[in-house]
Order: sequence, then structure tokens, then C-alpha cells
Amino acid sequence: MAASKLTSLPTELLILTLSHLDTLSIFRCMLTCRLLNTTLSSSPYLRYLTQLQISGMWNNPSQQCGITIHDRLRMLKKRERAWRTFDCHWVSSLEVPGSGHDGAEKWSGVYDLTPSVYLLGRAKDRVGDERDVTQAIQGLRMPWGEAPTEVEWNEFNFGMQIIDFGTAIEEHDLLACVSYFQEENNSALNHFVVVLLRFSTKRTHDACDRSVISICCAPVSQGIPSVSIEIVGENLAVLCIFPEEGEGDQDILPQDDRLYIFDWQMGKLKGGSLPVRNAGLTFLREDIVLNPNIDRGSLDVYHIPPSSDSLVNSRPTLVHSLLLPPLLPNRQIIRISCRADPNPTSGGLFPKYTRKERPFAHNPEDAITIFTLAIQQLDEDGTEGSWKHFVMLVHRRALLEIVEDSIPRYPGTSKHTRVSPYTSWGPNITRWFAENDFSTGFITTTSGQRCVQYVSGSRNRRRGAAGESDGFEAMQGGEGELDPPREPDTIEILDFNPWHVKLGRHMGGLVGVGDWLFGVVGGRNLLTPTSSMDEHPSNVLPRNNTFKNPVVGRLPYLVSASEEKWDYDAVLLDEERVVGVRNQPDAYSNGTIDILYFG
Repeated sequence: MAASKLTSLPTELLILTLSHLDTLSIFRCMLTCRLLNTTLSSSPYLRYLTQLQISGMWNNPSQQCGITIHDRLRMLKKRERAWRTFDCHWVSSLEVPGSGHDGAEKWSGVYDLTPSVYLLGRAKDRVGDERDVTQAIQGLRMPWGEAPTEVEWNEFNFGMQIIDFGTAIEEHDLLACVSYFQEENNSALNHFVVVLLRFSTKRTHDACDRSVISICCAPVSQGIPSVSIEIVGENLAVLCIFPEEGEGDQDILPQDDRLYIFDWQMGKLKGGSLPVRNAGLTFLREDIVLNPNIDRGSLDVYHIPPSSDSLVNSRPTLVHSLLLPPLLPNRQIIRISCRADPNPTSGGLFPKYTRKERPFAHNPEDAITIFTLAIQQLDEDGTEGSWKHFVMLVHRRALLEIVEDSIPRYPGTSKHTRVSPYTSWGPNITRWFAENDFSTGFITTTSGQRCVQYVSGSRNRRRGAAGESDGFEAMQGGEGELDPPREPDTIEILDFNPWHVKLGRHMGGLVGVGDWLFGVVGGRNLLTPTSSMDEHPSNVLPRNNTFKNPVVGRLPYLVSASEEKWDYDAVLLDEERVVGVRNQPDAYSNGTIDILYFG
């Protein structure tokens, strides 16, 4: 009876009703009867919504976009095909201004890459200083479209020495710079602040009550901290990690390493700062922020109440600690960096300042989060030894599903912090790489559910045994013979989209067509494994004289690579492009960048 009522609806109402279903439910409806199959398969609107979900994208609802559903669907399919086959529409080369030598302005080492903007810190060599000081930021809106658009570099000068900066350009048109200055009446004290500008106008942001927010003060002798800054919704989170050797003055106590969360529009700190020990920082949701803890070896998740709550209840609270795989004795985590792009938005709304011609964008909930771990071995006498790097990738949505039950339902109602060992949360949702199999020079190598890798000829690859109907290339190493070195200067795209992985497996796991190759990485176990010995080799990261046990991560992905060779020092990734970076000869400074546009 219910089915007959559904099918008796007018076509417009039927399409509107079915548009609220997820992709899998729509596919199931198509199997129930001929009428639903015809209605669903012939509706451009439903086909577009389905393709958006499959692609991990969301629709731009702005009426200023002005692109029809038919054209959006065509553009989306064209884009996905280009990424899958590594067939970029065009390549454009741009010079980076201020990349000179011998005292000329150059890249300072701080940078950011948003879905549409590339930002670099500019510095001058400082005689006698231990490090270059960032004095300004230069930004570039990336070219786009059927052919490269005209672009120009813009400079943002804050009038202060810059430590680092963060962005919320697509959501708030916001550029936030962490800077410092010495107190006029006390030259022994540094004052650290956040300066808020509109990216489009280079002027103070008119949506905030205070364009300069005070973070903290610290003795000059304590040095300049490492900083992480992220902005989502009303929340601006800043981490300040001071040098280990920093000391206070006789009359000034040293500043602790702290996490500060502000309502940037009101310019107020939310309930006091929190002690932390690592500068990594990423948002899972507007009110949920994650900070890796290097002392405990965990991913610590904090809940941030909204500013509408009373000040008593607005303090962020630690609600969940996800433990990382245990290490061998005399091993310690030195640093964990993390990032996910794009960031979430307030209320899950499409970012307001997305380019109006852009009909869709990556869905933040589906994005992968990358964690880069630097682990050090201590010698027998306790002195510090060599470092190793490892990379873990996991979907933001998967982390959210784990920690959401730990979030208080009502303001001021706190729960005990939950602690989950890695074996209870990690093996089914993570993918691990060792440093020889993954480029760790830049963390801006992910966007949405894709990750870009630059494969040099000096790296060796291991090939795990192929599972049933699957061809596997064990990127992170597994048991098996060493392959000959891969062709040098190859760019690979690692796609963690589960729909694309299913398609790859359906097509046989490993497929070569023309001048491109793609294959599924991630073995499917025929039986429930009882130990790492029962796992498919591609799912196991060996101990590497670092971990107590082999690390299991079963998150599969699709890898595609062009046979074309590229001459870059590094590659980065944003929503629409691969960015190839060439440094100046004999200088750690960007010389030119190539934009490989995929749409």
C-alpha cells in the first residue's frame, strides 16, 4: 500500500521526496519497480545529486552561480574522469615574485594552500639571526576554467614580524596572522597577538569586534614559539609551543605551551587556555578540535561549547583520547603534524566566499586527515638518536563517528574522558606509510579524499601478493620482493573515496589503459584475522624497529599515475589542481610553480 502511494505521486513530488535519500538508498529504490527506475535514471537533478555524493562533493546553492543542472553534471563527470585518468586540462607556469638571493626577499618557510588560494611568507636574510623573519605574506588566487585565467600576486603587510598565519578564506574571507612585538615599557617581554584581515580587501575584518586579539606574553629569552592556527565557524584555535630550552627572566615566569580558542568575531577567549605538548591541530567539526599528544601518544579530541553558553560552561573540554600504536622502548614521538582540507564550516553550510562560478566543492565531512609522525630513537645512554617519519591517513567522518558519543549533550554536563586503544578504533579506518614510501616534506598534499605523491626514482616499491581478483601495490611496504625503481618523476594520485575503490575493484583491481594506470591498494581478508600474520601484506606496516607490533591499517585506496615525467622539487594539491613547485637553484625558495588543472 505504501509503495503504491509513493508511485502515485506526481513526478515532481516524487523526485523531491527521493532527493532526500542517500546514494545507496536511491540505487535500491531503482531496483524495486520499473517506474522508480525510469524516474530516477531520467532525472538530471537526481543523477546530479547522486554523482555529488559518489564524488564526495556538495552543491553550491548560490543563485549567482548561474550554471544549469545539466551543465553541473557534465562538469562534475568531466572533472572526475580527469582525476581518475590523470588527464589535466592544461598546465600553466607562474613565477613566484621575491625569490632572490643574497639579501633579496625570498620565501620564509611559512605557507598555506586553500581550495583556491596559494599563500607564501616573504622574508629578507637577517645577518646574525638564527632564522629568517617573515615580514609579509604574498597570495595568489589560482587560475581556473577552460583555459588559464589571468592572475596576479597580492601582498599582505601586517607591519609586524609574522610567526605563522591561518585562513578561512572560503568561509569568512579571513586571513589571520600570528605576530609579536616587544612591550614599550618592558623590552624583555614579547606580546603575541592575532591580526584579522579580509583577504579580498587587505583591510581589517569588519565582522569582528577586535582586529587584534591578544594571545599571551612571554619572556624574550624564552624564544619564539611554534604556532598552529585554524579557523572554523566562530572558533579560532591557536597553539603556541615554546622552545624546550626557553627560560624565564628573574621577574618574569616562562610561558607554558597552551591551546587558546577564541570567538574571533567577539575577540574573547573561550573559558581559558589548555595545556598541550604538540603544535598539530585540526578541526573535525565546528565544535570539535583534535590535537595530537606526543607525550601520551594519542589523538586528543576537545569539545568547544558555543559562545551563546555562559562563560562558566564555555571552556573546551577533553572528551576522547585515541591512542596510537605503542612504540618500542627507547622510542619517543617528537612531533605530529596534521591537516584536513577543506575545513568544516559553521552549521555545515556551503562556504559563502567560494568563487561564484564554482558549481560544487569538496564536502568537508568526507575529507581525509593526514598525520605525519616524527619518531626518534634514544641511544642506550639516553642521548637522542636518529629520526623516522610515518604517515597515517583517516577520513574525518570516521573519526567523528568514533568521538561523537563522547560529546556532552547539554552545556556544562561533562563526561569522563574516554580512552580508546589503537586496536579498538584504528585498524579498519586508517592507512599507514613509512617515510621511504611517502613524501613528508609538505603536509599540503591532500584535498578532499585525494592525496598527491611525487615518486622519485631513488625510491623502491614493494609489491604485496595479489588477493582474489585484486592487484595490489603495497605502497607502505609488505612482505614481497623489491620491485625495480619506478620511473623517476612520476606523480601519483591516491584516492580514498570508497565509491571509487569499489569501482576499481569491480574493474579487476589493477588496470592499465593507454598512458595511465590505476589499481586498488588494500587487501580484503578472506577470514577474520586473529593477528597481523593473517593480514593481507598491503595492510601491514612492519615494525621498522620503531613500533612494538606491526601496525595494521585496512583503509583501501585507488592509485593512478601518469607515465609522463615531471621535473619538480615537490607537489602540492588543492581542490582543482596539482601544484608543482620548483625551487631556486641552491636556495630553499620557490622559483616557479606549475598549475596542473583538473577542474
